[in-house]
Amino acid sequence: MNTIKLSTVLCLSLLPLSAALAHVTPPSAASALQRIDQLPLRFEPGADAQAARYAAFGTAYALELQATTATLKLRRDGAPLTVRSQLLGASAAARLQPEAPLPGKSHYFTGSQPSQWRREVPQYARVRAQNVYPGIDLVYYGNGRELEYDFVLAPQADASRIALGYSGTQRLSLDAEGNLLLHTAQGTITQHRPLAYQTVNGERRIVASRYQLSKAAPQRVRIALGAYDRSLPLTIDPVLSYSSYLGNNAGASAVVVDTAGNIYIAGSTSSDFPTSSGAAQTSSGGGVQNAFIAKLNPSGTALLYATYVGGSGYALAKGLAVDSSGNAYLAGLVNGNFPTTEGALQTRYAGGTSDGFVTKLSADGSALVYSTYLGGTRSGIGAIAVDSSGTAYLAGTVAEGGSLAVSKNAAQSAYGGGSSDAFVATLNAAGSALSYASYLGGAGEDYAVGIGLDAGDVYIAGNTTGSFPASSGAAQTAFGGGEQDAFVAEFDPAAGNLVYASYMGGSGYDGATTLAVDSGGNAVLGGYTTGSLPVKNAYQSSFGGGDTDGFVAKLALGGGSLVFASYLGGSGSDQINALALDSSNRVYVAGDTTGNFPLKVATQSTYGGGSDDAFVAVFAAAGNSLLFSSYLGGSADDTAEALAVDANSGVYVVGSTTGGFPTTEGAYQTSLNGAKAAFAVKIASATDGSSTDSKGTSGGGGGGGPMAPGLLLGLAALAFGRRWRRG
Repeated sequence: MNTIKLSTVLCLSLLPLSAALAHVTPPSAASALQRIDQLPLRFEPGADAQAARYAAFGTAYALELQATTATLKLRRDGAPLTVRSQLLGASAAARLQPEAPLPGKSHYFTGSQPSQWRREVPQYARVRAQNVYPGIDLVYYGNGRELEYDFVLAPQADASRIALGYSGTQRLSLDAEGNLLLHTAQGTITQHRPLAYQTVNGERRIVASRYQLSKAAPQRVRIALGAYDRSLPLTIDPVLSYSSYLGNNAGASAVVVDTAGNIYIAGSTSSDFPTSSGAAQTSSGGGVQNAFIAKLNPSGTALLYATYVGGSGYALAKGLAVDSSGNAYLAGLVNGNFPTTEGALQTRYAGGTSDGFVTKLSADGSALVYSTYLGGTRSGIGAIAVDSSGTAYLAGTVAEGGSLAVSKNAAQSAYGGGSSDAFVATLNAAGSALSYASYLGGAGEDYAVGIGLDAGDVYIAGNTTGSFPASSGAAQTAFGGGEQDAFVAEFDPAAGNLVYASYMGGSGYDGATTLAVDSGGNAVLGGYTTGSLPVKNAYQSSFGGGDTDGFVAKLALGGGSLVFASYLGGSGSDQINALALDSSNRVYVAGDTTGNFPLKVATQSTYGGGSDDAFVAVFAAAGNSLLFSSYLGGSADDTAEALAVDANSGVYVVGSTTGGFPTTEGAYQTSLNGAKAAFAVKIASATDGSSTDSKGTSGGGGGGGPMAPGLLLGLAALAFGRRWRRG
């Protein structure tokens, strides 16, 4: 059988993923970071089964297959480009057949009508178009992250029958090296000169091959071959390069690693995102922003499922949790039409600027266990945690004029006043009722950003402009001054009690961004400060400089005292956006910095450039020493938004970049041309005292990331208070 293989490089990643740092670490450290963007290519049937179509997706492309036609949709700077290739003179009887089923499934929950949802969408490693020409099949498949397609010729089949016609191109030409140039209105796509060979007795023998253009038909191309042994397979490998056609509007906002090591990533994507693996449509249900969840295997090499959650409005993912059975819980804020389930707590949108939402997804991603709105007008959820019974604990915010259905035993049953109040709520395992719900706020502005659990009690963190209901005996009972302080509070939902509520701040501007609870019931808080922070047992006891420093603080069980409180920052401006603890209560933090950041056994010891670099750091459990600290960034702007730690102290960081991340050999994309994208990085261990090598790939951009439209930024700021940002 003679085989002609046409190989097209279309590197696949679930998210535009970036990582860096290979240029500052020795090659021997190459195993320290595992890229989680090396996802296998897979094909899915289209929504219209009668059309016999299959599709594959990547960060910068969507490929739709019919028996004799392949349509490739690309983007550059947000502008779409469609290039179609057709087998000329092919048989009308040709049919597509999927081959090699994969274990994963895809599920699409878009809009409020269950009849429009798609569950259990199968995935395949290959798709075969049978008998496109007499004795010739066309097989599409993935080779790692590459899309390849083979013409498979039966004995005596005529290879000269194969002809490709292109549309969406202005003209075709050949360059001096024999590469095929597809000229379009937005630039040139290069398909490299084909390499043809046969394997004879284990030795590769080159066969002369070249593209042949038709003068009579300018959009037609054939492959001309020299002499070869027709009794042996023949391989022809042209490579398609389209790295200039990039773009997406997606960003990662949360990451969780379960006890089996599976990786869950959540975020938001806009309707014009060129959907990556697992997506069946680029519009995400037609909304301006839709949330998504993706689950990867522990090595990051297989996508177990990926699903949108959203409708015709916007849905922004703010929090993610996973229970012991592998069910994923997504929370955030939504405006307008959103998929809800029968019997859920709140199936109708309350109106106003936003409602909160909670969605529970089954462990295999095949179904919405429940999905509900939560809250009245002008509300949203900022963080979520889940206990062993499947109860979801929520920290959120209600803006002035909004409402919350509080429980009878609420610690604070009435809105406190001012522009917003924080709230805490617990949602039962069925998603049908609030077991507990209470306001927390005073006459100023109060909003919640973080949550943690301890033996049935729930802790929330947030920020306040004063008049906050702090408890007597708390570590800090009075407002520190300035414009804003952070706060920490502990509730006992079973009894309905507020165990304690404490300010955390000085005379400057202080804000919490993240919270975790250690094995002893101590609340660990991370955030930013402009100085005058109360410190204790600190690694860094004085303000480093710039507009802000990051800070980490631990409050003792009961909230009556500080265990430690430390600055983290240099002469630039720094803030902590994410925090997690390992089994030894070491404190892992990530955020962004403008440079001159304190480093310790860094994987990247120099500032990459731009307005910000991301950073990752690890404090000892006592808070008085730094075990690891490193930049993560390139020549443009980079910030870390979320962080998780696995059972082996592997560190997972997700965030956003506007490009310039240094990439390693084999990276899918090396330039974003000013667009914004998500990144995800894993560092195998940052606590063993050794320098590690961080690798990854910069991902596609598209102008704005998860909060791209200025309107959405405004709504988020209105409903959930302020967050310090330079400039």
